Amino acid sequence: MQQVLPIMRNQRNGTIVNISSISGQIGFPASSVYVSTKFALEGLSESLAYEIEPYGISIVLIEPGVINTDFVKNIIIPGNTRSISSYLLSSPAASSCFSTIDSTKYSGNLRSHRETTEYANVVERFLSHYYPAMRNAPEPKEVAKVILESIESSVVSAKQGANNSNNFFRYPVGEDAKFYADAKRKMSDSELHSFVAKRIL
Repeated sequence: MQQVLPIMRNQRNGTIVNISSISGQIGFPASSVYVSTKFALEGLSESLAYEIEPYGISIVLIEPGVINTDFVKNIIIPGNTRSISSYLLSSPAASSCFSTIDSTKYSGNLRSHRETTEYANVVERFLSHYYPAMRNAPEPKEVAKVILESIESSVVSAKQGANNSNNFFRYPVGEDAKFYADAKRKMSDSELHSFVAKRIL
């Protein structure tokens, strides 16, 4: 953004697209580090929108839910959760991302490693939810389509000029992202917390 903004200010138009996540709107369990980076990106984008509006520049946030990528294979496991998470990640369910984890099959092994972290139960439950969610997850090309659509819409909005002052847009990608974004809009903080906990933990 620092590189392109001088050019966009000079030409008095442009669109910045930041790849966020539905995790930029909702804090999901066992994902605090990842979630914090997305919350930061969302705040940066929302704040920046005010600053660049006088120059005709728009900013777009793309907010995917679970997408069928190599995300799981590239997860880096912290040392104090390695015993729990590595076992799950090396399981057939994790490697294929298309099979439901049999909690009874792994429970004995997982319990033997509970002393490695106070959050082992949360990690186990989250990963047991995450892998099956990959089964019907959209392909990355669906995210690409939304990015293109967002740019085209931003260009149309810019051409409307004074008739449309909005220069900040959010685009959820995937049914799960749309589902949680809708829940975020309609629920109180406490309601949303209970809702997420019941669905994931």
